[in-house]
Formats: sequence, structure tokens, C-alpha cells
Amino acid sequence: MIWGRFALSSMGEIAVRTSIAGFSVIALGTIAITAIGLLAMPLRLFGRPAIKPFYLIAAFGALSGLLNGAYVALVIFLVTWCYFVACALLLVRAFEQHGSKVVLRCLLWAFLLPLGSQALSVALGAPKVGPDGSLSYIGTYGHESVFTLVTMAATLGVVLNPWRRPRTGFFGLGIMIASLLLANYRTMIIAAAPLFIAPIVQVIKPGRHALGRVAVLVVVLIVVIPEIAPRLIGDRFDEIGTLSSGETDLLKPPEDFTAREKDVLSARAYIWSSYFYGSARTEPVQRLIGHGPDSRAPELTVHAHNEFLRILFEFGLLGLLLWLAVFALQIVKVLDVDPPHLRLALLAGYASLFLGAMGTAYFNRPEGMIFLAILCASTWYYSSPRRA
Repeated sequence: MIWGRFALSSMGEIAVRTSIAGFSVIALGTIAITAIGLLAMPLRLFGRPAIKPFYLIAAFGALSGLLNGAYVALVIFLVTWCYFVACALLLVRAFEQHGSKVVLRCLLWAFLLPLGSQALSVALGAPKVGPDGSLSYIGTYGHESVFTLVTMAATLGVVLNPWRRPRTGFFGLGIMIASLLLANYRTMIIAAAPLFIAPIVQVIKPGRHALGRVAVLVVVLIVVIPEIAPRLIGDRFDEIGTLSSGETDLLKPPEDFTAREKDVLSARAYIWSSYFYGSARTEPVQRLIGHGPDSRAPELTVHAHNEFLRILFEFGLLGLLLWLAVFALQIVKVLDVDPPHLRLALLAGYASLFLGAMGTAYFNRPEGMIFLAILCASTWYYSSPRRA
């Protein structure tokens, strides 16, 4: 199922623009592989306690969609969540039958297709040029945000993989760092930090060679990153320095933004304000249940670029509280994971998930659901009493 989505995305613009019965090829293909995954799954898997909280999220989203009359968006919302359910349940079943080592190694092979597409775009010198002139090497993907969700999922697979030799895992992380820098998406470069830090923390422990390995890694990072990063990401992080200096106040209603302030952080601050005040100024019922899946803030045609604000606007305060409760439950499960290095890796995964969710769309895209499925399936498997 995961490779199938990557294969559809590798078709590029053809898969997006070609329409059959009103649906794009990539949409129809995703619906088809989701249906196959669900139909091929033993019925008993659907009753697993670990997946049931996510049914509540899907059910509440369906309720909000029905009450707001967002029927087309509701279909897309349900397909996306069905895709997550199928991926997560099939992954945890594979973990139990074949062991996490075998499954994670096989899973990493699926990422060769998107990463190979990126490598080809680098070799051909065919980047996507952004409005600000920045270059993003993302292969056949239409936007760097979607491609970096794939890279994040691959990074999680590398971090969770029980490599026999640590140097192999660090080599894999090096590839992931290069991929993120080439994709040049600021949000995910920041969000990936916990996943890159966790393996370094794991090797800093008593041992003859541990200090040497860390020293070599630090030297490489100090030498290589200053040389490569400026050429790839240019001044894309300058705005963060502007915000931290306190010279610009962005905590205000959207109508108070000046033309210059609307452009800060690729207009994110203005968009966040629009969604927050759009939620606060709506009718009492919609404050509780939201405006329905894929709804937009007043006078905006873009998504919230922040999953917490998107959920608040689409599913209301009750929906947001439900989401936070479900993910708090996952983190509680992680605290029961043993050995400690797996617990650290999973906590790093959730930290990266929440950092990424603060700056881009995550839970309404199949690529984001792939990351979530790997993370949740690993959480359920490693925290299972039966495994212990």
C-alpha cells in the first residue's frame, strides 16, 4: 500500500491532472489500494483496542462533515483515514508475524522510488523553483511539503531499524539529511531535528569507541553543513531571526496585518491568525464541532499550515481536544516501551510529528498518514505485553 502511493506520485502531473469520472488518477488509485488493503485484512484486526481511539477521530470528523454539508470533502477525509487504518493495522500484524527488523528493512526499500526520483532530478539539474527563487529538488512531486513528509517517514524507518552496526544507521541518516536539505522545506528541516538527535544520544554511553564516533560525527556536521546548507536554503531562516528579535508583532487579528507582515514566514502568521480568529468569531455550535473537513477560513483559499489550527477550525474545540487526548494516549504507551533506546526513538518520532504539524498539513494527506501509521504501529507493537 505504501509503495503503491509512491508509485502513483511518481507519475507526476499526469496523475494529478488526468481526470476519470471527476477524480484524478492519483485519487482513484489511492481509493483502490485502500479498498484492497481493507478487504484483504482479517476482520479481527479491526477490533484491536489500539486502533479504536482513531475510529473516534474519524467518526467525529464524519459528524462534523455531515452537519456542515461538506459531503465531497467528507469522502476524501474518510478515504484518508481508511488508508491510515489499513497501513497501521497491516504493519503491526507484519511486526507480530515477521519481527520488526525484517519488516522495517523491507519497508525502507519502498522509499527507493521517491528518493530515486529526487536523485534523478538532482542529476538532471531539474529543481522546482519557488516564488522567492529558492531551489527544491523533489523529483516528480508537485510540492516540497508532500515530498518531505515521505522523507520524514523514511527517516523514522531508519531511526527505528535495529542496525547491527551503528555506522550503517548513521549512513542512512546522512542520506535523509541530504534529502531534506535538497528538498529545501524549512518546516520539515526543523521538524526532523528530534529524529536526527535521538540516534546521537543513543551512542553517547560508556564504551571504548563511543566518544570517538560522536567526535567524528560532530566534526563532519561542523564541516559539511555550513558548506552545503547556505547554498540550498539561502536566507529562508532569516525571518525566524526577525520574529525572535521581537521587532514584529504578529499576535493580532488578520485585518490588522500590514502588507509586509502578511509575507512573513511565507504568509503563515497571517494564515494562522485567520484560522484562529475564524474559529473564535464563529457561531457557538461551530466553535464546538467546527466547519467540516477541508473548510477554509474567511477570505482564504489555502489550508491552515498548522494542523492544530486546522483541526480547531474544521472540527471545533471538541475535535481538537479529542485529537490531543488520542495522541496523549499514544505517548503514554511509549513510556511503557522497553528497551530505552526504542522509547527514545519513538518519543523523537512524536516530537517530530508535532513540530511538523505546527507548520504544514500532516493528517489530511496519505503521505502524512504513512508517517503516522509507521509511528503508531511501532508504538503498539513495542508496547505490547505479548511482545514482552
